[in-house]
Amino acid sequence: KTMGRKSGGLYINPKKFAAAQKPCMKETLAFLNCLALNQNNDDKCVRQKELLQTCMDAQ
Repeated sequence: KTMGRKSGGLYINPKKFAAAQKPCMKETLAFLNCLALNQNNDDKCVRQKELLQTCMDAQ
């Protein structure tokens, strides 16, 4: 049995993949989770949206 998920003919090691440079991933996930919890009502996710925007602007 191999670790990771199969993507086409590639095996992706989730640990190595997660270590790759992904700016704003945490902020993006927080915002998406907030949207999911609030039926995509981003008025309730202003804080997460601001954090994501700040992160994006810093790139």
